[in-house]
Amino acid sequence: MNAGLRNDDAFVDRLTAYLDERAERASADSGVAEFAALADELRAPATWSAPPPFLRDSILSRVSDQATAAATPVPAEPVVAAPATPVPAQPVAAAPVTPVAAAPQRQKARAERWRPSWGRLTWAIPVAAFAAAVFTFGVLAVDRALQPGPPAGETYVASGTQLAPDATATVVVAANPSGFSLRVQATGLPAAAPGSYYSAWLHGPRGVVPLGSFHQRQEGSSVALWSGVDPKDYTALVITLQAEGEPPSPSNAVVMTATLKH
Repeated sequence: MNAGLRNDDAFVDRLTAYLDERAERASADSGVAEFAALADELRAPATWSAPPPFLRDSILSRVSDQATAAATPVPAEPVVAAPATPVPAQPVAAAPVTPVAAAPQRQKARAERWRPSWGRLTWAIPVAAFAAAVFTFGVLAVDRALQPGPPAGETYVASGTQLAPDATATVVVAANPSGFSLRVQATGLPAAAPGSYYSAWLHGPRGVVPLGSFHQRQEGSSVALWSGVDPKDYTALVITLQAEGEPPSPSNAVVMTATLKH
């Protein structure tokens, strides 16, 4: 151990001499002041004070113990190998062969596949339209059949007076939920002049009931009249020529009459 300390002292002496030489060279240079301070610190006795005598032996003993423990072999645990599972060999796929004319052939096949569908559509569309028309016609026919038609009425004949000797008419009387309808189909009755009109009345034992008015300025048209009383109780139908502005009562100008009973 003394030999080691002597060697260390010799090393310190050489390092100190080297640092002194460097310090002398750098004394003229103010930029190396830190280097000179480092040299002073290295020359200080406290920096190179010898360690305790037992420190070196303690370190060597610990290093020797660790080296001995590391050199002792540790028995390894037995390793049980798992049975190897055979891996099935993967079939090697052959390299795909790209046909040169495949695209045109596919397009041709697709066109041939769709051609029958379009062919079916050419006749399916007219058939569907015809079926829709038949269905619509059937619905309208059923609707008309379900709707109540004009009620069956009794027909009477009206004749003209001396004021309209050529006038004749058929009168159809029918009962309705809201009253009685009288449809007059007149022929040979002159049209009422401007400022005048024709008016129809029912006469009975309890008075006169107005049915409505018309002008007959279009030959061949029928006139729809309405009564709130039963014509069986008012059997005399009278048509008069009225002047605008006169009271709404039957005038003496009677042009047609009919008896509404058989």
